[in-house]
Amino acid sequence: MPEESSEASPSKPTMAEGQASEELLYYVQHGPPVIPGYEPGLRTDPYYTESGGAKFKRKALENPFIPAGCILTAIILTVGLWTMKTRNRELSQTMMRARVGAQGVTVFAMVAGVIYQKFGTKE
Repeated sequence: MPEESSEASPSKPTMAEGQASEELLYYVQHGPPVIPGYEPGLRTDPYYTESGGAKFKRKALENPFIPAGCILTAIILTVGLWTMKTRNRELSQTMMRARVGAQGVTVFAMVAGVIYQKFGTKE
C-alpha cells in the first residue's frame, strides 16, 4: 500500500480567484466605478432605516389609489356590517356586493401600479 503524505501540496490559485484578486486590487487603487447620472443620497446609505410612517407616506404618494381603495372598502364594510345588525337585508346584501367591487378595484390598482413602476418609468 502506498503511503499517504500528511503534508498538503500547495494549491495554485484558480482563474476565478486570480480574477477576483485583480478586480479587488483595481478597486483599491482606483475606487468604485462611476455610474453616470447617479448621485449617492440618503436612501443609498446602508445604515439608513426608513420609519414605518415615512414608508407609508412615500408609497401612498407613489400610488394614491391603493390607500383610497382600502379606505373605501373599509367604509363599505362598516356600513354593510351595521346594516346586518339592523337587519336591513336588502341594503346589507348591496353593501357586501359593493365591498367585493371595491376590493377588486383596489387589487386592480395594486397590479396597475406594479406594472407602471416596472414598465412605465423610463429613466
